[in-house]
Amino acid sequence: MILLETLIFLIGISGVIIIALNFYLEATNRLGKHHITFAWLNLYGSSALLLYSFYNKVWLFVVLNGFLVVVGLWGLEVVYKKKHSKK
Repeated sequence: MILLETLIFLIGISGVIIIALNFYLEATNRLGKHHITFAWLNLYGSSALLLYSFYNKVWLFVVLNGFLVVVGLWGLEVVYKKKHSKK
């Protein structure tokens, strides 16, 4: 059980770091919102935080991060559609 809790904790920490890094890169114009890397980082970070908050039964954050996962999937779809429509 300790191993599972440690793994979930590390996943949650990685989600926080990825989300923070993603916003930093976007704020400093190093990565735009329509960049594929931005979309994937956003999706990973929100998914990791969804798992962490679900495991720890923090239901308000489950709802928030669940919404962010849906938005992340939508954003990824938008980026891929733009990428393929340019060809």
